[in-house]
Amino acid sequence: MKHLILTIDTGTLDFNNLTKEALPIEYIAKVLANTYRFGGSSKISVLQHSINVVRLAAYGRGYSVELMTEYNYFSSELKAALLHEISEAVGLGDIITPIKAFLGKKARKRINYIEEKLCELYDVIYPFSSVVHRADRLAYVYEVETFLDKTTLNYTNHVKWSNITEGEISYIEEYKRYCEARGIVLYDEKSSINEFITLYNVLS
Repeated sequence: MKHLILTIDTGTLDFNNLTKEALPIEYIAKVLANTYRFGGSSKISVLQHSINVVRLAAYGRGYSVELMTEYNYFSSELKAALLHEISEAVGLGDIITPIKAFLGKKARKRINYIEEKLCELYDVIYPFSSVVHRADRLAYVYEVETFLDKTTLNYTNHVKWSNITEGEISYIEEYKRYCEARGIVLYDEKSSINEFITLYNVLS
C-alpha cells in the first residue's frame, strides 16, 4: 500500500502516524455536517445520518435511544455506528454505492485502508459489525423515504438499486412513532454538531 499523506485545515495527516491533534473530533463533525447525503442531492448531512445510525443501533438492540450512557458494554458498537463515515471527513466525500462498485476492488481496498487507519486512531472496531451495518441500512431507508422527492428518478432508482422492502419501511415507521412518542427529534441539523460531539464523549 502506498504511503498516504494529506493536508487539511487542522494539520498534516500521515497515515503511518495519525494523531487526534491533526484530526480532532470537532473537525470531523464540521466536515460531516457540510457533506450531504446521496451525492449532495439531499438536505440531510452525513453528520445527521451518523446520529441516525447510532439511534437505530440502540433501538435495534431494544435499548432506550435517549439513555445511551447506561449501555457501557454496548458503547463500542454505538461508537462505531457514530464514526462509521469517518473517512468522509478526510476528502472521500459521500461516495454513492454504484460509483464504489464501478471503481472496483483495488479502489475499494484503498478506501478500506483509509477507514481502518482512521478507526484505529479513534479506537473504533473495524470491520464494522452486523449491528452497525443493519443500522446503517435502516438509516438509509429512512432517509430515502423521508428526504428524497418520490416523484423523481433519483428516488425510484434508489428503491430499485437497493431493493428496499415493505418490511424495512414498516420498521422505520414503527421507529418514527417510537421517537415521536418520546419527543426525540429525528432531524435537526442546527444542533447536530453538538449532539455528535456529546455522543462521542459519552461513548468514548
